[in-house]
Amino acid sequence: MILPIVLRLCLLVLACYTALRGGYWLTHWQDLEQSGWPLVKDFLWGLRFDLSTIAFANAPVIALLCLQPRQHRQAPLHVLAGILFIGINAFLLACNIVDLEYTKFTGMRITIQTFALSSDIDKQFWQIATYYWYYFLLMVATPLLLGWGYWHLAYQPTHQQESKPHSWSWTITERLLTLLLIALAARGGWQTKPLIPAQAYQDASPQQAILRLNSSFTLIKSIYQNQLEPYRFFGDPEELQQHLGHFQSRPQPAALSPQTNIVLLVLESFSSEYTGRFAGQKSYTPFLDELGQKGLRLQQSYANGRRSIDAIPSLIAGIPAWMKQAFITSPYQTVELKALPHVLHDAGYQSVFFHGGYPGTMFFDAMAYRFGFDHYVDASAYHGSGERGHWGVHDEPFLNFTNEYLKGLQRPFLATIFTLSSHHPYEIPKRHKSQFESGTLEIHASISYADYSLRQFFEQAKQSNWYENTLFILTADHTSKLETSYYQTLDGSFDVPIIFYHPSLDLSTILQNKIGQHIDIAPTILDLLGLYQGIMPLGDSLRQQRTAETPPLSILFLGYDYLGISDQYRILFHPPTGWQAFAAQDRHLQQPLNLEKPEIVQLIKKFQAKLQYYRNGLIENRLAW
Repeated sequence: MILPIVLRLCLLVLACYTALRGGYWLTHWQDLEQSGWPLVKDFLWGLRFDLSTIAFANAPVIALLCLQPRQHRQAPLHVLAGILFIGINAFLLACNIVDLEYTKFTGMRITIQTFALSSDIDKQFWQIATYYWYYFLLMVATPLLLGWGYWHLAYQPTHQQESKPHSWSWTITERLLTLLLIALAARGGWQTKPLIPAQAYQDASPQQAILRLNSSFTLIKSIYQNQLEPYRFFGDPEELQQHLGHFQSRPQPAALSPQTNIVLLVLESFSSEYTGRFAGQKSYTPFLDELGQKGLRLQQSYANGRRSIDAIPSLIAGIPAWMKQAFITSPYQTVELKALPHVLHDAGYQSVFFHGGYPGTMFFDAMAYRFGFDHYVDASAYHGSGERGHWGVHDEPFLNFTNEYLKGLQRPFLATIFTLSSHHPYEIPKRHKSQFESGTLEIHASISYADYSLRQFFEQAKQSNWYENTLFILTADHTSKLETSYYQTLDGSFDVPIIFYHPSLDLSTILQNKIGQHIDIAPTILDLLGLYQGIMPLGDSLRQQRTAETPPLSILFLGYDYLGISDQYRILFHPPTGWQAFAAQDRHLQQPLNLEKPEIVQLIKKFQAKLQYYRNGLIENRLAW
């Protein structure tokens, strides 16, 4: 029988991972400060990552064992499986042994990028091995232990089995069951999405998350992911800091009470094209337009990505989508960072992320905990009936539910609310289908329904005692289908509304009503609360005065090129060939300008500083200031 052999081998390797997690705790206990049940909980969390690693890494070994004939007297496949078992697991466990010390320098577990950054490690191998001799001996002992274990737990038991095999039907059933169990363990369970490193941050500090993870898991998850190459525009760190822009901005007194609630509403697929942004423009969002007139709507405003999975890092952590892969599924998902909920938590805020979708949708739950939210609330918490669509609970009932939830929150609070009804297939509850104009695109009716649901949310919120002391920020995650020539441009495909609204304040006297992007929102919130001190420097507080030395600049990633938008210019960066500049009104980029103009030089310097800080910060785990 193969299944008992596989289980014994997995338990052997699992014991090794658990022992190394214990070693990690012993060598980092001063940082972790964990004991008792919280420590046990972290170790239990770790079992999930360990089992996923073991199942995935040993899939070739298990496949070879399952391919063996039913009679095991001649077992070349068994020998090959043993060699693979020892080699694969010895290497992966060695990565965990290295990280007992290496994480003290990097603040994160090993990824494939670690090997790219350590090209000269061979020159220092013997020096390192001598200095950390006890870790070196542990690495030498590991394959010996694995070899002993394979001999006693797999090879000998196989050859001691009775020569009379089980029936073909039993053999096939047992081996298929073995493969199914391994596949389930490898993906981390039955959940919608496979297990990823960021899920270790649920209800955990970054230090706890590193304890829960293992280095084999983070390495495996990063192997097939795109790796970034560093930028070297500036060799002098002080020059880089100077051109980032936020260093020229001095902290200002708080414009809002420290007890102000923050509600960030992220509207699914609300392109600016669907709104009444310009006079005469057909609008499907009368209520959103009304809020924009009462509050402050930025004249030019952009998403920093084209997907929902890109919006949350931009809005909450100030991390834009300036690479092809989404941050939360990239090799850099575990880098050290300080997001909006982290800062507000230190200021006494409770934070909740609301999304009407089903658990696991777009990794929203993983991102919410990764970025420091205290609670994540989705469709599984909603117990109404007859109000669900393809993706989850429709906007109107879920926003009503959210309102009731907010009434019970301790104040001040941060609430991020992500709608979903305007996502394809653009479902509207049957009782409302005839109520909303269909428009010229299939999305238009669902946009009108989502806007109607938003109005109901605000009408109910007005009856709550938290409403008058709340800053609302409304934007969209990304654009969707577009039909007008104004928006069918490079920047038009990123053009979403950004609206700041406070029932008791005139924000137009506080904020600069010009150009903004998603990564500017979190710094702006912190600046209004008097908490901004250069945190999340890729964005700029919209409260800061814009000068020739600190021009506004929104940066959009076009898949390979980058487009920077300022109030006077557009800057295009094509990595192989370099830079081009255009006038702001040249939206189709047809007439290049002289790059030597001082204001263009200043913009390009700022552009370069932000790209270098972003990319190198991800690679080197130096994103948090």
